[in-house]
Amino acid sequence: FVDDLNMPVPEPFGAQPPLELLRQLLENGGMHVFPSLQWKNISELNVVAACAPPGGGRQQLSPRLLSHFRMLALPHPSEASMRHVFTVRLGHFLESQDFLQEVKAQREPLVSAAIAIYRRITLAMRPTPAKIHYTFNLRDLAQVVTGLFQAHDTVIISRDSAAGLLAHEATRVFHDRLIDDTDRRLFFKILVDELHNHFKVKWTVEGLSSSPLLYGDFLDMNAAPSTAGGRTYRPMPSTQQVAAILEEFHLRTGFAGGGAGGDMAFFEECVVHICRAARVFRQKGGHLLLVGIDGTGKRTVARLAARIAQCELCTLTITRNYGVPEFRDELKAIFRLAGGAEGSKLVFLLTDADLIMDDFLEDINSILNSGEVPELFDKEEIDGICMDIKNLAVEEEMPDNPAALYSFFLDRVRCNLHVTLALSPAGASFRHRCRMHPSLVNCCTI
Repeated sequence: FVDDLNMPVPEPFGAQPPLELLRQLLENGGMHVFPSLQWKNISELNVVAACAPPGGGRQQLSPRLLSHFRMLALPHPSEASMRHVFTVRLGHFLESQDFLQEVKAQREPLVSAAIAIYRRITLAMRPTPAKIHYTFNLRDLAQVVTGLFQAHDTVIISRDSAAGLLAHEATRVFHDRLIDDTDRRLFFKILVDELHNHFKVKWTVEGLSSSPLLYGDFLDMNAAPSTAGGRTYRPMPSTQQVAAILEEFHLRTGFAGGGAGGDMAFFEECVVHICRAARVFRQKGGHLLLVGIDGTGKRTVARLAARIAQCELCTLTITRNYGVPEFRDELKAIFRLAGGAEGSKLVFLLTDADLIMDDFLEDINSILNSGEVPELFDKEEIDGICMDIKNLAVEEEMPDNPAALYSFFLDRVRCNLHVTLALSPAGASFRHRCRMHPSLVNCCTI
């Protein structure tokens, strides 16, 4: 299986070497093996590929390559299909918890409202050179619905509280990536309209703009963070009260922020950003993209949010001769921590200064998209990993074979590893990275 078939960038003369190698394999049934250049025939091989339409870093495919494939177009799912899929998922969650019947009855309005918001946002806000991250797809809709799974039966007890949670999750997924007040007001207008249509609640654009919607689970810092138990995901009080909680946490843990001396001032924007980041880190497999010019506190927000979620923070140790082998070695150590016997919750923080080579982003793009890096571990290392987690896999009733054990290891990595990118929008590098590595936008909360 070859994903993102049309991602390779053409050379000046139009050729795409990786795709030409694939075409040679399909046409001639083999290839020359480096370095001996000996020809090897490859038989009993079926190639399945996938790609998105050209644009956004994706290239036009060569007709010579396409002639070897039987093409199957996958259109965007219909609204009825999306409503069925997400209603079933949300219904299973609500039935598995002790929610009141009034809340269980809201599953169809919740899904219908989420789909309506998603459709209106995709039509009203198109990507431009200045807003290249305004790309919305089904992953964003799925994030909204998945965010509803954080609901607790002691908090969501009515139609209005269910509508409030939907409003918060939609705000976190769609609103937080918007870059100007005009777009933010348009989003709140869409949100207010759909909440009124599906829940008959009367909110105003001015009210949502002036009082930010905030949910979190750290009102009780002593409870263990968990999406299933421990801390309860609930509406947060005013930003002043949350700032007092964060100040107490800061003093108690001795957390030192990014500034000299570790002094921190919890103003409104800082509090809101910390709550947003902590929400991402409490979700399994949540990834975060922080966009802001240098000096706006992106690293400090990520560090404090990681401490609140009781995640271990990992960063790169850049040296003079740092390259891809050293980067891969650090990735291996991070994967072993997240997926090994300990199963540590990790926040992997990367900044512009860490991305000294484009090859680093290739691996990060793979982690964001699929949760793994191809060819990261050799066979001996995989055997060692399987031995380390064998007892855990037996407890989870997993098959006792290397393929199943390694898949179990990668599933643990996907659950416990949170990639956080702190990037500056200044210059052309951010736009180039988003265009060449779509997972930075598609698979991250921005």
